[in-house]
Amino acid sequence: MKKILIIRSANMVTIDKLISSIQSIYKDSYEIYMLIQKSSVKSFEEKYKNIKYIEKKDGFFYYRELKKDRIIFNRLKKMKFDNIYIPSSTNNFESLTEVFLIASDIKSKGYSICSWDGEINSITLYKGALYVEKYFGELIYFIKLVFALVNITYAYVLYFLWIKVKNVVKHII
Repeated sequence: MKKILIIRSANMVTIDKLISSIQSIYKDSYEIYMLIQKSSVKSFEEKYKNIKYIEKKDGFFYYRELKKDRIIFNRLKKMKFDNIYIPSSTNNFESLTEVFLIASDIKSKGYSICSWDGEINSITLYKGALYVEKYFGELIYFIKLVFALVNITYAYVLYFLWIKVKNVVKHII
């Protein structure tokens, strides 16, 4: 029996598609756990009675916040999963760095992302790279932006110099 964790980081429609995919992949040989916000448990329990829910405080999945909740965090760290699914309500997973950090602290044989359209892809999580992205991502983006602006300026300067040289050569000839 496959032990699966879903981190509820997407809307209900995306979760429905993910659970449907899990059911078709694993047939009847799976056990699903879901890390979920407290206020969402009731609506999910009505629809999915066979899922075991791990409740966290309402709000976004912040790594430090979840780590401070020692009961939930220790419970998750003691468990071992065959796969952890990280769904997104969009096709953009860049905003899920905090969720990836949480997943990287939980023992699992594999990690998968699921986009809003139900497409599932396996991923590898590197905790060091996630920390760099979380704490230095904006700085790195800013540095890239500065370099891009410098390169654009350099290209324009070269272009205008070329035009001037071309005009001077035209007048000489």
